[in-house]
Parts: sequence; C-alpha cells; structure tokens
Amino acid sequence: MTSPRLPRIRSGCPPRRWRSWAIMALLATDLAGCATQHSAHQYAGVIPPTDQIQANASTTSVTAPPELPRMVTAPTTPGTETARDPGVERTRTNLQPGPDPSATPGSKPGEIAVEPNASKPVELLETSNAPVVPPAASDYPIDLTTALRLAEVENPQIAEARQRIVEALGLQQSARVLLVPNVNAGVTYHGHTGVYQRSTGQIYSVSNQSIYMGGGAFAVGQTTVAVPGLNISTPLTDALFEPLAAKQNVKRSEFEAIATANSVLLDAATAYYELAAAETSLMLRRETEADILKAAKLTQSYAITGQGFRSDANRAATLHQLVRRQVERAEEDAAVASARLSRRLHLDPVVRVHPQVPGIAPIELIDPRSPVEGLIQTAMVRRPEIGARTAAIETAEARLKKELARPWLPTLWLGVSGGAFGGGSNIAPPLVGNVGGRTDIDVMAYWTLQNLGLGNLAIQRRQRAQVGQAMGDRSRTITTIRREVAASLARAGAAQGRVVATARQLDTATQGFKEDLDRLKNTVGRPIELTNSLELLSQARQDHLAAILDYNRAQLQLFVSLGSPPPLERPATDPLPPAPIAYPPLPLPPGMANPAIPAGVPGPPPNPIQVSLPPVP
Repeated sequence: MTSPRLPRIRSGCPPRRWRSWAIMALLATDLAGCATQHSAHQYAGVIPPTDQIQANASTTSVTAPPELPRMVTAPTTPGTETARDPGVERTRTNLQPGPDPSATPGSKPGEIAVEPNASKPVELLETSNAPVVPPAASDYPIDLTTALRLAEVENPQIAEARQRIVEALGLQQSARVLLVPNVNAGVTYHGHTGVYQRSTGQIYSVSNQSIYMGGGAFAVGQTTVAVPGLNISTPLTDALFEPLAAKQNVKRSEFEAIATANSVLLDAATAYYELAAAETSLMLRRETEADILKAAKLTQSYAITGQGFRSDANRAATLHQLVRRQVERAEEDAAVASARLSRRLHLDPVVRVHPQVPGIAPIELIDPRSPVEGLIQTAMVRRPEIGARTAAIETAEARLKKELARPWLPTLWLGVSGGAFGGGSNIAPPLVGNVGGRTDIDVMAYWTLQNLGLGNLAIQRRQRAQVGQAMGDRSRTITTIRREVAASLARAGAAQGRVVATARQLDTATQGFKEDLDRLKNTVGRPIELTNSLELLSQARQDHLAAILDYNRAQLQLFVSLGSPPPLERPATDPLPPAPIAYPPLPLPPGMANPAIPAGVPGPPPNPIQVSLPPVP
C-alpha cells in the first residue's frame, strides 16, 4: 500500500532552491548568535522574540540572538563627531558641554547614562609634601669642596693608608740603626756549693760566691760577661742592604697612600654628585606629580561632564598614582645617597646631608676630544700606582742583593762591659769581698753558610721570584691605567653627546607639553594627548639628569685616571665648618694632613674644554 502523496506547494522558486535559502538563513542566524555570545552571556535569562521560517509544508522555529542593552546615545547630526569607547557611546561636538537629549530620567544635565555595572573613574590622590622616608633629626648642608676636604681628613681608608707610611718610616729607622749597639745594665749574683774540678782534673769541695754590678750582666769567674753592656750582633748584609729596601718601602707606602686618597676622593665626589642628582630627581618627580594631578583633574572633569572619555580619566588617574610611587622611590634614593656620602666622609649617618645649592650641572675638566695618546703619556708620569709598583720592584731587588751577598759578608759581634766584681770562697775567705773594677771587650766576625749553602740558594730563588712578581704587578698596573684612561675618555665623549641630545629632547618635550595643555584648555585637544606629553616630559627630564650625572662621573674618572685628585671648586684656605663627625674621630699622623704628589712630578694637564652645556631646569 502506498502512502498518499502530498500536494506540491507552488512557490516562486523551485523547492530545492527554496530549501537552500532556508539553510543559509539558519547558518547566518547561528553565526550572529556566536558572535554575540561572549557579550550576552550575562543576559541569558532574557527571552527575546523569535522569527519563524516555513519550508515545504513543515514549520521550523529559529531563535534570534538576544539583543544587547546599549548606552543611550544622542542622535548624530551634521557637524558632530561620534566618539566611541568600549561600553560607551555618546556624541561629542567640539568638546562643548551641552544637554544630552538621550539622558535617562532623573539624571543631571551633561551626565553620561551608563549601565549599572559600569566602572567609575579612579579616585585621585592629592599631592602630598609628607615624605615617606622619616625626616632626619638635623640637616647638614655641604658643597663639593667641603665634601672633598672632609673625606681627606676623616675618611678611614685614607687614615689607614697614612698610618702605613708611619709604619714604613719606623721600619726604615730600624734598618738604619742596625750597627748601633744595644745598651745593657744589670746586677749578677753567683753562688756555688759542692765539688769542683780544676783544669788539672783534681776534684775538690768548695763553696764560693761572686757579685757583679755595672754594664752588662752574668759575669762568672774568668769567662766574659755573657750579656755585654754594649753589644752589636748584626749580619753586615742586613746593615748594608736593609736600609735601601726600607727606603723604597717608604716610597711605596707614600705612593699607595696618594693612590688611596685619589680613589676615595673620587668616590666622595661621585657620591656628592649622586646625592645632588637624587635630590634633583626628587624635585623633578614632584613637579611631574603636580602637573599630572592638574591634568588628571581636568580629564576627570571632562569625563564627568561628558566632554571626554572615562578611559582617559582612568588612564590619567592611574598615571598620577604611578608617578606618586616614583616620588616615593625618589625620596628613598635621596636618603640612601645621603647615607652613602656620610659613610665616605665619616659623618654621623643620623644627620641628613644635602647639597647647599640644589640642582646639578655638567662639570668641565678635560676635553673629551683630547688625543688619547697624550692623556696616556700624562697618566704614565703622574699616576701614583706606577710609582708604588716601581718602588716595590726596587725593594725586592735590594733584598735579592742582600741574599746574594750574605755568604760573603760576616756577622759582626761586639761586646763591651765594665763594672764592679768581687767574691770569695771557703778556700780564700771572705765569701764576698775583694771587690774591684772589671772591663771586658769582645769582638767577633764569623761567616755562615745556611744548610751548607743550600739554604742560601733557596732564599735567593725566592727573592728572584718576588722581583718577577713585582715586575708583573707593574705591567698589569700599566695596562690597567691605559684601559682606564681610554675607557674614561670614551665614556666622557659619549656622555657629552647624550647631554646635548637629552637637552634637545627636554626642550622638545617641554614645548609639546605646553602646546597640548593649551589645546586641552581651549577644548581642542584630547586628554590622552596631554597625559602622553606628560609622560614624555617626565622621561625627558630624567634622561637629561641621568646624562649629566654620567658625564660628571666620566669627567671625574678621566681626571683621576691622569693621576690627580678631584679638583676643588674653591681654594681650601678657609677652615672647615663644624661637621657632625662620627664617633670615634680618626687620628691623623703629624705632617700628613694634606699629602701631595712628590716634587718633580708635572702638574695637571690644561683644561681645554669649550663646550657649554645647559643645567637641569
């Protein structure tokens, strides 16, 4: 039995083509639903109306995607500009405030109608002058000249190096007096009871006593005074060569003290400029914070009145908070820089050190365009490290000559004694008597071969090795000095270029910020342009400050690498002002308060720099 055939539906297109159009419609509807699924998942409980599509004789229901809630927008009219932001739609006409015709009931004029879960602009923090780092009990203003003079007098490393000079002078004096006799004085009592053997071999019992008073000690019987009143016992090799080695050791200590002072003064000058840069950075950060606060308030007012985007207000407020964190970090850096400088100057760290004059400007010591060969030649003559290494070589060579001559030169022994001597025995009474004067003179000279001469060879080999080590140390020092001069010169040249470049960058950023601020005040520009200009201006300020600090560091390193301490800004003729010196104060050896380069060393190179660099505003 066959089922009855349904009547064919007449339409304007064949059945198969009609079904194809229906399937395409279904696919398009499904794709539209997938595209809006992410935005409409929170509105799944809303049931929208449906559309029905009939195919053949059956009916198929297709559900359309839910309609998303939209912001109430003002109609776009000619001459207006529609501004879009994620989740916000409104009309902006030349940033002029005006009534919003699509505002929701109960809203104030100019207010933006947003969905209930829309985020509000970030709250702004007012600029606060209260530091995050606790303030110090007292402050001590200082300049570069005072810092260098305090470091020269109070730095522990410099004081220790100068005490080594005093130690070397003491060793030199000891070497010079090796042939000066020792002086001994004393009293000797000798008592004997019992048997005694004569030179003939006869044994007899005797009880005797003796006493000695005067120069020397321990005079018994016919033997000489064991401890002479005047005594010399010195190898002639030590007496001849040790003063030469001690003299070179003094020179080495003096050069090393100068090198230590130059290094410490370089660190002190660098620490001073780092402190000045840290306080300048803090000042610039606070200025940027005040600027960004004004811009953030202006941007927020535009967002509230409908003149700008809420995202711009949030961006400006977040930028203000980030700048505030940078201000706090700058306060920390300034406090740490003050403590670092106080440590170099041996000052009480409880007292906060700060520059007398705020700001930092490039210093001009050596022209970065100077030929490196001439600067290296100057360093070879002036650097105290080379003098110290040369003195060390001469010290080792003098001691090598001493060991080579030791087997050929004798040891000199001289004893001279004089005093009162008396005594007696049971054979020749009285027990203590017959006191009279006594004089003993003994002179000896003897040669020594240590371990049959093998010990002398071993010592000579060791001294030759020490001479070679000293020569290698001097070669390494010369190589280091050449590298320091070349590197410092290259660093100074590069830093000078960065100072000039960052100065132009700072001028451009400052001009751009002023122009964007004027455009925003005149409701022509956008707030995001002002915040971007502020970020660029802040970065330009910090870049210019860092470039000046790098340039000053390079100039100081180049100047010190030529063998001179950092120069003073003013003559050191005035007495040092009272300073909070840390306890305990350091002792200063007499006559060593202001060590200088030895006489005969040429003066510092000329100052041919001609570049004029602007300071940080």
